[in-house]
Amino acid sequence: MAKNGKAGYIVVKAPDDYPGHTYWGLRYVQEHVLVWWKNTGHVPAKGEHVHHKNENKGDNRFSNLELLTAADHAKRHSKPPALIRLQCSWCNASFTRSLRNVRVQLKQGQKNFYCSRSHQVQAQQVARRETRGIPLWILLSQVQMHSLPRRTGGSRATVAQAAKLKTRVNSNWGVAKR
Repeated sequence: MAKNGKAGYIVVKAPDDYPGHTYWGLRYVQEHVLVWWKNTGHVPAKGEHVHHKNENKGDNRFSNLELLTAADHAKRHSKPPALIRLQCSWCNASFTRSLRNVRVQLKQGQKNFYCSRSHQVQAQQVARRETRGIPLWILLSQVQMHSLPRRTGGSRATVAQAAKLKTRVNSNWGVAKR
């Protein structure tokens, strides 16, 4: 007598000598676990799962079953995280992050995303200096070339970029609009 049990597994009446976990008080057991026990003599312990290799819950042939730890079984069935493409607020480089993490950071009020920790630190240092009353265009002219976007070119471009950014400074806060 087969029933469609929890999560779509086939459930059958367990034999009287079955030592494992049963369901519904009438000694029913998932068929794939019973097949594993009959062929190996081993009832899966807590933390062990009998896995269907072809992921068809109705295919309970012993050749289609394998014993996995709960962690390995979860890894087999987990989906890779959804990724989102972002643009670095410091160098405009394109990079990817986990969509889940980005959503959490947006809920926490984060507005800027950076391709590396060093770019985040540099942006924070510039923001701290701005609050001390040092104009942004002076700061940018003093920043080392490797920290500026590659498209700027040589030192003339750095000064020109700093002058351009000076005109875009928000007069209320003293922060450059990027």
